[in-house]
Amino acid sequence: MRGHPHDPPMTQRLPHNYELLFRLSREWNDLSVRRDAVATARGWSLVDQVDTLDDVVRATGWYASASERLSVGSSPAAQEAVLTRLVVLARTDDVATRVVLQRLLPGLVAAAKRWQRRHDGDALAELVAAAWLVIRTFPVERR
Repeated sequence: MRGHPHDPPMTQRLPHNYELLFRLSREWNDLSVRRDAVATARGWSLVDQVDTLDDVVRATGWYASASERLSVGSSPAAQEAVLTRLVVLARTDDVATRVVLQRLLPGLVAAAKRWQRRHDGDALAELVAAAWLVIRTFPVERR
């Protein structure tokens, strides 16, 4: 019996990075549409319309495709302002922290792939843990 409809079969073992990516992806898919999380994001007043947390991630400058990037048309300065405000909120808000982590995740995955070739251990897990701490404690005022 599987615990979640999107879980891989129990006999299939994924490499550590893939297991973590799978769990993070499943968590994000659930969280991004959860009513309380979306209501929290709407309360930040960072984005005109928030239907899912993906709308907030897009407002920071991450897009699923180049055509999506062209259709949105927000300026890099506006995207930076949203990300900065999220980092400030993330000091005390787990949802804001998770949104920032989601925005950083593609870069963390790329760095983990490079790092994993030279080191033992689970590079992605270490980078995600470090990123969470940095997001929660980043001194925005010093920027």
